Amino acid sequence: MMHDTLKARISEGFLTSIFVFLLFVTMNSTHADIVNATDTIRVNKLYHEGKLLHYTNPDSAIYYYQLVISDYNAIKQEIESDQLTDLDISYLEKVIQALNQTGNIYYYDDQYKRSESYYQQSLRIAEQGGLKVYVAKALYDIGYIRYANNDYPAAIKLFRASYKKYAKINRTEGMFCTLNASGLSKYRLGEFIAADSLYQAALLMAEALNDSVYISDVRIHLGILYCEQGRLDEGIMLFEQSLDYYEKTGNTDAVSDALLNIGVVMQIVGEYDKALKYMLESASIAEISQVKSQLAIRYYHLADLYLDMKENEKAFEYCNKTLSVAEEIAAKPLAAECNFLMGKYYMSEERFMEANEHFSTALSLVEKSKHKTLTANINLWFANAFVQLERIDEAIDRATSAYNEARALNHTSMQKDASYVLFKCFEKKGDPGKALNWFEVYFNVSDSINYYEQQKEIQRIEAHFNYEKKERENEILRNKSSLQEQLLKNRTVTLFALLLGVILSIVTIILLISRMKYARALNREQQMLSLQQLEQLNKELDGKERELATKMMFLNQKNELIGRIINQLQEIQNDSDVDYDEINTLVNELRSDAPQSNWKEFETQFVQVHPDFYKRLYKKYPELTSYEQRICAFLRMNLNTKEIASITGRSAKSIEVTRSRIRQKLHLSRKDNLSSFLASI
Repeated sequence: MMHDTLKARISEGFLTSIFVFLLFVTMNSTHADIVNATDTIRVNKLYHEGKLLHYTNPDSAIYYYQLVISDYNAIKQEIESDQLTDLDISYLEKVIQALNQTGNIYYYDDQYKRSESYYQQSLRIAEQGGLKVYVAKALYDIGYIRYANNDYPAAIKLFRASYKKYAKINRTEGMFCTLNASGLSKYRLGEFIAADSLYQAALLMAEALNDSVYISDVRIHLGILYCEQGRLDEGIMLFEQSLDYYEKTGNTDAVSDALLNIGVVMQIVGEYDKALKYMLESASIAEISQVKSQLAIRYYHLADLYLDMKENEKAFEYCNKTLSVAEEIAAKPLAAECNFLMGKYYMSEERFMEANEHFSTALSLVEKSKHKTLTANINLWFANAFVQLERIDEAIDRATSAYNEARALNHTSMQKDASYVLFKCFEKKGDPGKALNWFEVYFNVSDSINYYEQQKEIQRIEAHFNYEKKERENEILRNKSSLQEQLLKNRTVTLFALLLGVILSIVTIILLISRMKYARALNREQQMLSLQQLEQLNKELDGKERELATKMMFLNQKNELIGRIINQLQEIQNDSDVDYDEINTLVNELRSDAPQSNWKEFETQFVQVHPDFYKRLYKKYPELTSYEQRICAFLRMNLNTKEIASITGRSAKSIEVTRSRIRQKLHLSRKDNLSSFLASI
């Protein structure tokens, strides 16, 4: 009856679904030929295939993403933004996601131009469809391209636009990401007060989200900022807080990143021993996880640190390790930095020709990635190598390039070093006029660096004062807010508890009275019924137990009879009038058939008496074999070894071995009774 009703309901629901679908198609007939359910299913399937291959095989993933994008390009002119249906929007969202994932693959492969083209296309589609979340995300992604290309002002502008979009739709997570990225950009520009303010705002937002990962990430950035300003104690404290969280959550990758960041900061401030400790620990974690890209970065930083420590052999070892891993994963930008490190190593060894070879390789690699800071640095070292080789004209070319690039980046320290190299080159060349000009540049840049350091110290003191002031204000606000919340919570809880107590008391009294009356009547009825059922079950069980015991006695007698017959047949085998092969065949049949038929007869009867014994035994001890389960059934009937051997046709010694193996699998000691234990299952 219930089955028929269920079928009727399913049929009714199915017909309703068809009706709704037909109505939907009719109402949206203008879009039926543009985006339909089949289109959406196809792009979902293609996108899913791409996602499955995204990390393991990026090229194949791009193939599937491109199929999604191609499908969209074929119909994009026909989709009108003011007439989008829910199905159209769902379709566009999947296209945007395919564009974003393709852009991400190219971004992490350092192909920033290709990456940006996909983010820009994503932005256009999102704006056309009025998809505000994706507009905000596209602005953020394009901003990160600017950040990666060292165009920090443009990055900040895009991050700010993204923040406004996220704020309008109240997406706190997106607002956090844009604030954090803006802080990184301000830090790169040397605007430490602005960076501090942005990080603090991001930290408050992360705390509002109650996201420990975000909180820890911002603390890492704040720690780097404070260390850069000379506030080492505050910076290290933030690093340790983040590290503590990552260790508690078991996030080993984050632990490794935090350790590396701490090590890099320790290197910057000249604490080389501490830096080495943190970097080695970070590298050991990466070696266990075997994420090659992370491992290469850690080896690179260790090589750079050993160079600063003047431990050239160790530096050379880690340079080679970095190059080896970088080649495995085809990390071209990292390969450029590795060759740069190798060049610096050979400079420290005064092997200037070999240093030049590595600088040349590094320069050719880095110019493709347009990493301007690294390019300027390589040119500067290249110039120093040419000076050592007395190739003054080439040294001047490289030093001039380094100076111009550093000036474009507003990198005063590098301008200072490049102008000094040019001064020495023109002095060696015998051109005092140009030598004097470059010395004046060197002198002026040195003055500006000293002024900058003074301003930096002023900013550090001001930022420290603002930080302490803000902390005090936040502490006061938190205390006030906490007190008010607690008072309101206590009042609300008290009123609610009183009201709930009165209602529960009334309901409880009513229920108790009615339940007591009902319980008395039901209890009497159940007692009578239970007694009758129990008596009946006991009678049936006793009957089956007696029948099973009788069957076991019969089987024993049968087996003994078969044994005697076998012995008699074997005795007359020597008689010349008797066919030996025929008797031997008969003996083998008796031996093989008896245990099998015995077991079938026993099992049929046993299952009737103990229907769930095998199920419970297998559930608790699945490692028992089928033969061991059978022996357990005989033991459950309290049969001894000789009786079991007689029924199964095995030797008593074989049964003893099996019993011992069963005891081990059931984890029983010698003191435990096996039959009693099986009877309790």
